[in-house]
Amino acid sequence: SPVEYDNPALVSCDNAKLASTVKNLHCATRSDVLMTQDATFDYENGEFVVVGEVYGTNVDLVDLTGYVAEAVATLEPTLDLDANKCYVQPDVTADSQELNSLVTELNNKKNIKITYDVGETIPADTIASWLIPGDNATLSFDEEAMAAYVSEMADKYNTAGRPHTLNTTASGSVTVDRGTYGWRIDQQGELEQLKADLEAGEDVTREFVYSSTAASRTGNDYGNTYVEINLTAQTLYLYVNGALKMTTPCTTGTLTTGGATPTGIYGVMYKARDKYLSGGVGRNANAFVNYWMPFYGNYGMHDAQWRSVFGGNYYKTAGSNGCVNLPLSAAQTLFNSIEANCPVFIYTSGADTATEIETATEAVRVTGLISALGGSISFANEPAIAEARASYDALSEGSK
Repeated sequence: SPVEYDNPALVSCDNAKLASTVKNLHCATRSDVLMTQDATFDYENGEFVVVGEVYGTNVDLVDLTGYVAEAVATLEPTLDLDANKCYVQPDVTADSQELNSLVTELNNKKNIKITYDVGETIPADTIASWLIPGDNATLSFDEEAMAAYVSEMADKYNTAGRPHTLNTTASGSVTVDRGTYGWRIDQQGELEQLKADLEAGEDVTREFVYSSTAASRTGNDYGNTYVEINLTAQTLYLYVNGALKMTTPCTTGTLTTGGATPTGIYGVMYKARDKYLSGGVGRNANAFVNYWMPFYGNYGMHDAQWRSVFGGNYYKTAGSNGCVNLPLSAAQTLFNSIEANCPVFIYTSGADTATEIETATEAVRVTGLISALGGSISFANEPAIAEARASYDALSEGSK
């Protein structure tokens, strides 16, 4: 019986030649081609927005070659590139749920209000610049840019290590340019807290993360309770809530041995009772003190019962190893009046033989007169009492 053969292809062609021909068609080689682009996002006028996809005129050679081969085989005289989607198609379009979720998340993060108690609120544009989109609508942060912002805040708000000015008790306005006291932002800690705030997604008002703090953010950061030490006058003043509570002679670091007490502004590190201090010399080695108030390294304020006289010029040749030596009663008053981080402002007045030194020396003499009275007050020592009284009355208010 007869055999029927069915061949739907009316013609056949050389596939290699066809591919070469398609590759050189104008639609594949044109110089004014518009590249296809996926839908994405942008930051415009303070908001993240979806930017729609672009359908370009760059052909997909694989698909185009296939469609041309099919058209040749079926003797189709034309091929509609658009209808057959011979151009490269975008993978992401504006209606992508993943893209729209990402844009929503970006705006949510950007709109978080992080406000510091100094009155600084991080601008939304700044937060927006920190956001880095990842896969599956995840976000990470540009830590380098965040660290730069934290550094900027530190430059603006840190006071530690910077000049401090005090209107001193007897020497006018004095400025010191060193010390550890003041506000200092813990930059790494602040960076980590910022990341945590953004991840939590809630508005927050807080302090910076500090490595050191001070008494006040307005005016002088040391507030109105502080210790003032005039090295030149060898005098310590204690102010509590703005009022002068105590004036006492003191003995500081020996100048001739290079053990001078450091100038600057420092915070009391802690307070301790009944301590043995190493670093002394001779009979003062491993000295016992009743009240110990360190303010910088091994430097501190303490009683020194091995001394019979404080103040004057003794510190120049027979002072301490750098600590501030105080009479026992003065050390006790100081200890009971201050807390950790109390500012200690230490300075020189720049006048070796100034009136304040003479006044301080006289105050030391009067202190000796009073101490010599002991606990026995009677008519028998009336002349000594009268001398002490008269000498005290003659002192300035500060020396009293």
